Parts: sequence; C-alpha cells; structure tokens
Amino acid sequence: MGTDSSVFADLAGARQKLVEAKKKTLNVPGWGEKGTPSISVTYRPADWSEIDKHSSSLSEANKAGKKKRSEAALDANAQVLVSCATGITITTDDGRQLTEGEDGEPLRFGSQELAVMLGVADRRAIAVCRALFVIDGDLMAHAAQLLQWSGLELRDLEDDYQGE
Repeated sequence: MGTDSSVFADLAGARQKLVEAKKKTLNVPGWGEKGTPSISVTYRPADWSEIDKHSSSLSEANKAGKKKRSEAALDANAQVLVSCATGITITTDDGRQLTEGEDGEPLRFGSQELAVMLGVADRRAIAVCRALFVIDGDLMAHAAQLLQWSGLELRDLEDDYQGE
C-alpha cells in the first residue's frame, strides 16, 4: 500500500496553524464596572514546561509558612498568566479600544504603558499582572480557567504535588 506524499507534505504547517488558532480571551473580573473600562486578556494554551514550573512553585509553597505560601501561590499563578498572555485589550464605555503600546507591539503584562496606566511602581510583568486583578481570588480563578482550558485542572496539579 503506497502513500500519497502530497497529502502529508505540509502536516507540520497544518499543525502550526492549529496551534496558532488556539486562543482564549478572558475578561478581567471587576473591570467594566462602576465606570471603569473593561479589560480582557487573550491567552495561548499553557505548555507543559509552564505547567510543570507552576506545579513546582506550588509544591515549594506548600513547604513554606502560611503567608509565604499564599504569596508564592499568587506569584506562581500570575507567572502562568504572564507567560501565556498574547495581548490585552482595554475597552472604554464609548467603544474605544487600546490593544497596542506606543511601540506598536501588543499590550502585555510587561508593557511599560500598562504599568504606568495602573500606577504600578514595580514594572515587572508579574507585578503588573497582580495589580491588574483587584482581588487575589480573581487572579487565582483566572489562572485556573486558563489551566483548565489548556487541558489540566489546577486541583489535579495541586494533588499531584501535595506532600512532595
């Protein structure tokens, strides 16, 4: 039985198109209320290295004291969001949208303009990400949605690394 190589010629290219098409946009809770602009973040799926790093951070956090554990868990979840974010959209009540920085690049957690708009002195992407979420629980829920969409339940990851 022979194969028609033309059918398989660009399988890698077709796969790459599928990967690039996978994206999910999540609204940031709290924004878009009480006269504030709405803010949404578009993500690509988390890959295994990011999930493994996230899980390792949670495992280390379980060994720490309660306050340190909480901060480490927030940072680990924020890092996943930062790593997977492909763009941020800010939409005003009148429909105007900001999707790019002054440099023409997509607005991301590491964008200096976003840090300035939020009034964040610490310009690191993880600090800007944490500042964008009004409530820590919203950040955690946002990361859980991203991980679930990426094929993993946060609860399963925490169970896998519990006690290590």
